[in-house]
Order: sequence, then structure tokens, then C-alpha cells
Amino acid sequence: MEQLHRIESDQLERVVAAEQYVGYTFVTSGDEPYVTPERLAIMEAAETKVEEMRQSLAVAVKSLGMEVSEEQLNAWNPEPGQVIKLQHELRHERRRARMLDGLRAYLQDPEKMDKFRDHQKEALHKLGRFVEETEREEDGSKRGYVDMATGTGKTGVITGFVDGLKHFEDPADPTRIVILSPTQQITKQTIGLPMTDQDEPKGFAKFTPELEPTSYYQYDHTISPLTVMTNASFGNLMKQALMPETDVVIIDETHTVLGEQISEFIRRYAPNKLVVGFTATPDYSTDKTSASLLKNRIHSLPLPEAVRRGILAPFEAELRPLHVDVPDKDASGLETREYNLAVEKAYFDARLEDALPDIVAAVQKGEGVLVRCPPGGDVWFARRVEELLREKDSMGRNKPPFDIRALALGGSDQSLHKRQRFVELFNAGKIGVFAYVKSINMGTDVPRAKLLVNLKPESKIVDITQAAGRVGRYWEDARGTSVKAKCIDYTDPRLGDAQFTVIDVLNGRTPQAGEDLVWEVTGELEGIDFNSVSELDFNSSLGAVTRFELGKDPEHTNRRYSITEAAGYFDIGLPYLRQYLESVGIVDDEIGQSDIATLEDLFPELRIPFASKDYVTTRQLKKELGVRGTHMNFEHQLTEQNVITTRMRDGEGTVRTYVLRKDVRQ
Repeated sequence: MEQLHRIESDQLERVVAAEQYVGYTFVTSGDEPYVTPERLAIMEAAETKVEEMRQSLAVAVKSLGMEVSEEQLNAWNPEPGQVIKLQHELRHERRRARMLDGLRAYLQDPEKMDKFRDHQKEALHKLGRFVEETEREEDGSKRGYVDMATGTGKTGVITGFVDGLKHFEDPADPTRIVILSPTQQITKQTIGLPMTDQDEPKGFAKFTPELEPTSYYQYDHTISPLTVMTNASFGNLMKQALMPETDVVIIDETHTVLGEQISEFIRRYAPNKLVVGFTATPDYSTDKTSASLLKNRIHSLPLPEAVRRGILAPFEAELRPLHVDVPDKDASGLETREYNLAVEKAYFDARLEDALPDIVAAVQKGEGVLVRCPPGGDVWFARRVEELLREKDSMGRNKPPFDIRALALGGSDQSLHKRQRFVELFNAGKIGVFAYVKSINMGTDVPRAKLLVNLKPESKIVDITQAAGRVGRYWEDARGTSVKAKCIDYTDPRLGDAQFTVIDVLNGRTPQAGEDLVWEVTGELEGIDFNSVSELDFNSSLGAVTRFELGKDPEHTNRRYSITEAAGYFDIGLPYLRQYLESVGIVDDEIGQSDIATLEDLFPELRIPFASKDYVTTRQLKKELGVRGTHMNFEHQLTEQNVITTRMRDGEGTVRTYVLRKDVRQ
């Protein structure tokens, strides 16, 4: 609900005067005059400016040996020319007010919001609360970031957020937004214009084509009220002090701006701006984190949660211990560089040979395969994979395993356009295997890829998370069945405890020495005919239902439901609810109030318990400690301090988040 301040009669005159100064209507329509907090801030800024002008006038008059009374000074008002100057100085405040008003209205507009999936709407509403509620930093900036797993529709959220901020903009003085992206490829994908008639639009061209963003990178220098700019171009403009002023900075792939120089550029550019980052990997390292640059975590949807909610494909990760015979350095007689290369080849060949049956099986099922290779010699290792999988004997016959259409993606001889064409062929099933070093990473959309073979053991969690994200997108086979994503990795004794694998990304356990560990995360709502459940009956019976959506076509979307904690139940998926019902003989498609009452009688453990006096709500705790910032950021801080939060009911039966008082460090 929009917060309003009533204007008393003795204040109305100053409000009307401020309206004249700023050229903006503060007072809302209605029987009594009200003003929103944002517009009140503009009014106060206008009054401050006018007061400064009056004081300057008083100094000038006194310097001429003249006296001026306080009454005369207060009666002075700016001349028309001075009003124009004043309006120009307050333009930023006016745009800020329009952004807040516009975003608030946008999020309440079903026609605007219906094109987004439910988890995207969730992110957009949290962005709205962040913009409206979070206090500004000392430099006047408001900074935060969104953590969303690859494949969950992060670009769609960005376009919706931008559309909301520009919803009420004045065409004569539009909201100015710059979106920073790490590469030219992602810059073009964010704008999303199709390259051919057969291509489908992406990014802004798909969600909000009317905004028509421009691009700024090596070969295009077009600045507009909405500009998508590469990080490199932003850095160059900052070095030359030529970066145009904007109201909003959006950073796509936030982890790419955590380096020392570019993060400093962001800090220098941030004052008095709204700065929001989006990333699937918020922390590049322990000393380079999104929180250190952007302060507030606005929303988080990590990969394991996205899988459990059915937004991403079911995931299986395997970590294989593989003994590799490596040459003895002294006996080899090789120089250090040559010896290291020989060792790398030994590990590479052994791992590739081990993974061949898995690659063949995936290709035979029609699934795409990604083979991640170590660097060296202009993608030499990737080319080795291509040659092996395409190998034939001297008679032109397929050699084991068989002739697979594999391709080394990347290298100095492949242009960006050629790589994009190869990706299209891969997604169409014309190429079975991509071997790559870095070419498939942020921004590469390969939904048909369902197997990742990692032949480059990783010491950076950000890189293995990005690699895993390439195979996690939801994809159905010819029978309409969701295809599981699978990742194969290998223990590397050279890295030891410093190694990160996809099992770490999935929050799996640490393997024992020599253990072949398989870790699986699946959707809690898989295998249910969701369309047989009555949405109306759910809503009327419970009054509180969380809806998750999965589907590409708005006209035919699978809807998924779970009983929420707000209804007084632990968060259980619909399949588990059906198991409870079927265990007592209830098999109807529609679940009514009497069925729920039966569950309450037979399974009291489903009810959330009442909180005892030993517990305190996180909201009350935040207030007692005098902590500033958003409530969700405070809960994130509690989690980082290993304080366990739990959902319990208060005396009135409302479900809230609690912590034990004794667990909290003052």
C-alpha cells in the first residue's frame, strides 16, 4: 500500500509554491491533500534550493551596503529564469520520484506481470521492496544484488525491472539507465534482436521491445536513455572522465566487476544512483564478493533450490577418483614447462577415455554433450576431443566408439558469428558434442546440453558453477519427459582440498578418500498431473497457496502448487500431500476443506508449532538491536553467523520467522 502523508492546511501554501518551483504535482487527488514520501523529498529539496538562493541574495544585498529584513527575504520568490534553473537542478529528484511511482504501479499491473513466471515475479517484487524500503548509503547510492541460478530467467527479470523503472517516465526527461555486461555476445543477447528471420527474439526484444535499448561497445557507440554497455567500454569511459550521468546502473554478471580497477570505477560512479547487480555466482573469491561492492542481497535463488522447485532440470553430479600414471620428472629429463604439459596430457587422456561411454550413451539418446577442456595451444585439448570422437579407420569406417559429430568450439580461427551459428546447430541436434575451453560460459544458451564432462578440475567455485549452469536448463525429450542434467568430474590430487566440483555447487557432502560419489537433487513436484488439481478449490479452501509455474507458452502452462507456511503447515510439496491423502483413502482430483481437516486430525506433525517465550521474531530482534537496512538482509546476516531461523506461529496463529534468543551474538 502506498504510504501517504497528510498535508495540514498551514503547509498547503508551501506545497503549492514548491510545485511551481519544480514543475511537478505533489498533491494527490481526493477530498483532502496528501503527498507521497518520494514527492515530499522533492518538495523539501526544492525548498532547500530556494532557501540557498535567498541566502545568496541576502549576502549580495548586504555587500552593497543595503539592509534587508527577514520578512522581505522570505517574501522573495525566484524569477522565471531562476525557476527554470531550479527545475533543471531538481530533474534528478523528479526522475527518482517517477521511478518509484512507476515501479510500484508496474508491479501491481496484472497485464504487465503476467508474462513472467512466478519465481520471476517473486524476484521483481523483492526488487520493488528494496527500491522502496532500503535506506541510501552515505554517498546517496542505493546498492544491492540478485543471485539467480543460470537458466532461471535472470534476463527476463532485468527487462521487467527496467520496464517498471521507466513505467512513468517523462518522454521529455526520461529515466536514464545503463546496463553493464561482460562481453559483446551478452550485450547483443540482452538487446535480443534476431539475426535472421528464423531466429526468435531474446532479452528486451522478447519481453519489452518498445524500450528499444542501444548498445555501446567496440564497434557501436550509441548512447540513449537505455544503453547496454560492455564492462570494457565502461572502464574506458571512466578513465577518460567521459561516462555520461545516469539514474540507474544495472550490472549483469556481477562477479565480472569485482576486480580491483573496475570495482573502484563502480564505486566512483555510484553516488546518488540506484545500482543493482544480477549474477548466478555472487562471490568470485573470499575477498571479492558481491556483498562487498553492492551491500544488500535482494533475492537469492541458488541452483539447488531452483532444481527442487522444478524451475531447473533434475541434477546428478558424479565425482570419480581415477588413478593416472604420470611420468617421473627426474626420469623424464623434461624441462618444467614440457613436463607439466606431459602430466596434463596424461590426466586428460585418462579422463577422456573413462568418460567416452557416458558421452556415447548421451549422444545416442539425443542429448547434447559439453566437454570442458584445459587451456593450452589455441584450444589444443578441445581439438583433441573433436578428432577422437570423429576418428575413422583407413577405410573410412567408423572406429569405436563410433563417428560422433563433435566440434571444438572456440579458437583463433572462429569468429563470434561463426560460434553463434554452431550453437544454433547444436541446439537443433546437428552437432552432438561441443569441446571447449572458455567459449561456452556466461550467456551461452544450450538447453539441449544435458551432460557436462569436466576435464579441467577447478579451484574456483565461480567457474564450476557457471559450467554446471550450462546443462541445468529445463528440457524435454521427444516424449515430453524432463531430461536429467548430469555432470561428471574427476578428483585431482594436484588440487587436493582446494578443488571445487559440481557436488559443491549442489551443496553435497564431502567424499571419502577414493570414493566414487554421486549426488542427486530432484524436483519435489515431479511426476504429478498438476492440471487435475482445482486452483479455485485450493484458493477457497486454504486462502494461502504458493504457485510455481513452469512452461514456455503462457496459453499452456503447467501450474504447480504447495501448501504454504502461511496456511499453518510446514512447506510440503503436492506429491507428499497426495501421499498423505491416499494413505487414508482420499483419491479425489480436487482437494477440499474436509480433506484438509482430515489431514490435521491424522497428521498433527504437519502443523507449525507455536513459539515459546525463548524465541523472538527476526523483525523484533532487528528492531531491538537497532540494525539498519532491509529485513531480508538482516536475516541473511543471521544465516552467515550460523544463527538458525525457524518458522513458528505467534499467539494469534500467524506464521513468522523466529530465532532462539540465546543463539544471537549481541
